[in-house]
Amino acid sequence: MQNQARMLQGGATDLRQLLERSRQLTVHINPSDVPQLERGLDQIKAESKRLYKRTTRVAEPGTTSTGPSGPAGMDPRTAILLANKGFDPDKVRQNLDQIDLAQSFEPLHAVRDTDIEGYLNNEYENIVTVAIHETKRETDKAFDNAFEKLLYRDWERARKKVFQELGAHSAPWGTPDHSGAQVGSFRMDQSIGPRRAGIGGLGAGPGAGTDTSRTESGMGMHPRLGAYFKVVREINQRRLAGQNVDVIIAFFEAAQTLATNDTSQRMLARCWTLLYRMLGGDLDYARDPSRPLLEPRQFAGVLANPATAGEFRQKIAKGARAWLEDNYRSWVSDFVRRQHAAVGGNPTVHSEVKAMLEMRFCRNTGWMRGLRLVHGHPFWAHVFTLVRCGLIQEASQHIDQHADFLKTAAPYFAAYFKAWAQDPSGRLARELRNRLLQEWNAHLRDHDNDPEVDPFQLALYKIIGRCDVSIKTIRNSNVIGSAEDYMWLQFMLAKEQVLETDALQERYTLRDVSLKVRHFGLDHFKNPVIWFQMLLLCGDFELAISELLKQEAFSVDALHFAIAMVYYGVLRVPKNPNELQDGNMLIVAEQVSLPSKTTYTVYNFNVAQLIGAFVGDLGRSDPIAALQYVFFLGLLGEPLTHQDMQLAWGQRAQSVSSQGGPQYTTFAHRLIRDVALASKDFEKLLGEAGPTGTHVPGEAERYRSLLHIRNAEEFKLYITIPSAEQAERAGRFQDALRLYYLAGEHGRVIELLSRQLSDRLIAHRYRDDVDSISRDDHSGQITDVFVRVGDPVELAQQLLDFYKSNPQMLGRITIEARQTCELLTRLMRFMQLCDRTAYDAALPLLLQTGLVPTNVNEVHAKANAFRLVSDLVSKTMSDVLIAACTAISHIHQTLTMQRVTAGQAPGRDRHLAELKELAAALTMYAGQLQYRIPSETLSIMNKLFVNM
Repeated sequence: MQNQARMLQGGATDLRQLLERSRQLTVHINPSDVPQLERGLDQIKAESKRLYKRTTRVAEPGTTSTGPSGPAGMDPRTAILLANKGFDPDKVRQNLDQIDLAQSFEPLHAVRDTDIEGYLNNEYENIVTVAIHETKRETDKAFDNAFEKLLYRDWERARKKVFQELGAHSAPWGTPDHSGAQVGSFRMDQSIGPRRAGIGGLGAGPGAGTDTSRTESGMGMHPRLGAYFKVVREINQRRLAGQNVDVIIAFFEAAQTLATNDTSQRMLARCWTLLYRMLGGDLDYARDPSRPLLEPRQFAGVLANPATAGEFRQKIAKGARAWLEDNYRSWVSDFVRRQHAAVGGNPTVHSEVKAMLEMRFCRNTGWMRGLRLVHGHPFWAHVFTLVRCGLIQEASQHIDQHADFLKTAAPYFAAYFKAWAQDPSGRLARELRNRLLQEWNAHLRDHDNDPEVDPFQLALYKIIGRCDVSIKTIRNSNVIGSAEDYMWLQFMLAKEQVLETDALQERYTLRDVSLKVRHFGLDHFKNPVIWFQMLLLCGDFELAISELLKQEAFSVDALHFAIAMVYYGVLRVPKNPNELQDGNMLIVAEQVSLPSKTTYTVYNFNVAQLIGAFVGDLGRSDPIAALQYVFFLGLLGEPLTHQDMQLAWGQRAQSVSSQGGPQYTTFAHRLIRDVALASKDFEKLLGEAGPTGTHVPGEAERYRSLLHIRNAEEFKLYITIPSAEQAERAGRFQDALRLYYLAGEHGRVIELLSRQLSDRLIAHRYRDDVDSISRDDHSGQITDVFVRVGDPVELAQQLLDFYKSNPQMLGRITIEARQTCELLTRLMRFMQLCDRTAYDAALPLLLQTGLVPTNVNEVHAKANAFRLVSDLVSKTMSDVLIAACTAISHIHQTLTMQRVTAGQAPGRDRHLAELKELAAALTMYAGQLQYRIPSETLSIMNKLFVNM
């Protein structure tokens, strides 16, 4: 024991000495005034490992072990690949092993442990380096993602365009099964009832004789637009004849012809039936010729009046609910038929519902838990399904047949149901509702997923008693399993008429339903057609059109849905057709405070701008088809007043009314003019005037009553003459001449021609081979008087000769205007001859005009007569006089240099004297016109005269 104690004591002494010597090793490094850091064994161990990692190296070459298939740690496929390419796998592995990634972020030069500044600099550099690498990696990733996204978007756009041209719809949101499953795949691809052919009742109308060969060929490359256009044209023909037509049914039939195997097209076709049902129609009676038809713009006044707008919203909500019920009823029948269920030889509603419930909720193990069975069949599910199908009477009969069961299960339910079914507003009396709410609170509330509570009984009680309206759904997918089911439940709970006794949470109207659907948005429904359908169900027509229009594949459908809504007056439009909001056609009209204390945004949709944009594209290729769409704007317009007409005579068809119908009328007139000018097919669109003065109406004039134009004179006032003026302002003078001629404005034809001749004389435009007056391309049938002429002088002469041969037309041209045009024509010929240096022929032509003196004795008389000359002529005199003096100078110089015989000399001298006298007369004449011509002209003439 003593020996052991001495050994321990000696060991402790050695350790203390060792510690003391180790401290002496750092005396020269650490100053005595700096406190020392005491480290424990664990800290020393951790620092030792860290030091080892910093200083250690990987295995030296030749120490790496290899396996049977290659170097250790190397994939066998990698070794084979390297060997096939001529590399030694072992050597490659050794080179890789020599790379020490552990020191990647260590400083190039060693940093002492006490060098804090060096350590921080190194860490800063490491952080910057890591940040640069991370940024580069994220940039590369973002670029790849953006490139893929843009590539996919361009491909989708090209694919949609191809499908659109082929008359089919693409489905960018997924496959038909996926899109159908979003709102219940079991019925989204089902149409309502059998297809009905010929129920639109559209036959030949007053415009049936219109030449449509160009239109039919123009629509050939776009089958969907072609199918819709046939309906648009026939509707306008019926409107022209004062006949009514089922516009929605007609468009529905056109859409059905395109809804073959395309799920989205079938869904859109069903949306036409939805709109028809919401406005009070019923497809079951669509073939009945005695059915009352909706009148054009029937609901426009209803929407504008706050007192009747609520009733209209109640009407469309009822129609939307009926459409959902019809749709569900159709699905039940189709579902039972597809499953080949046993429903008997003469199936009834009850047998089909029973078969459907068995197939959905009955399995080999029995019925779904929670369903209350009566005689082996779920009673509550049967009643709910009948209500869901809109078969209230059949549901009431079924309840009466099971009165014994209800005596114990729900003694008052029969009374609740009958009272609810008989009330027009679908409300219970206060006593009945209070009793129902007691049952609800005691047995059904908060039991949506309770397996012991029948979910269909809970749904019936919630609907009949409007229980817990703040909770807008039933949390059981067997009851509410699709978007259509959800919307049907909203319509059952919503009441447009709010009572004073209704609690705040019970004030739930159609606009509240719309707010919930808007909150979901397209991202929730995925499919744009389903999103469009949901907005239609809510009566959000303006937003529905705007959203569908965003989808390029459905823009044509959106246009025709908007036209149908405008026809019946259910689409809100701004009072000013030029109004836009940030360039968008969807415009916020007002903010409305709802009874539920929420705010609802009412929109307007500028359908005039939509039609204008569409017509702008179509008008270039098929102007006749484009006109048919413009005619629909007449539904929004009004006849122009006498004051409007007076202003139109002065300013050409600009309405004095700042807002309202006249604005839409003038907007439609402007579109007609734009289409005519873009196509240049004036005779076919605006009418044709024959050489004898007869007038044949064009396509636009035949439908003028649809644009509130009463007669041919008003058509010229609002369409033809403004078109000519617009062409004139644009420098399209040949088109302007043709349009003035078609309008019977023969005086303005001559006036415009005179102005153009005058301008040419001033600018010497006759030297240009290509000119605006002769280069216009004439397409279509052109009146004989306007043949293609390369020379404006020849055109002017032909017009003058034509008018002289037609005294009736000539009588509309003033003598002064005709004389001015004839004088300018002669001056133009004179300038053309001078330009070709035919001076001997040019001078006599100028002197024959009687405009300039032939000698000094006529100077004063001609100068006085010049004051009566038109300004169109007077402003050209500077160029004419210079050209005349230049011609005289050239002739004088030629004669002077000419060698003549002694016998010819007197004649030549006499001719030279005459030329000099003529030059003197013209110079004096110019001097007396010094206030009508530039002073430079007189200087040039004097110089030419002196040089003679």
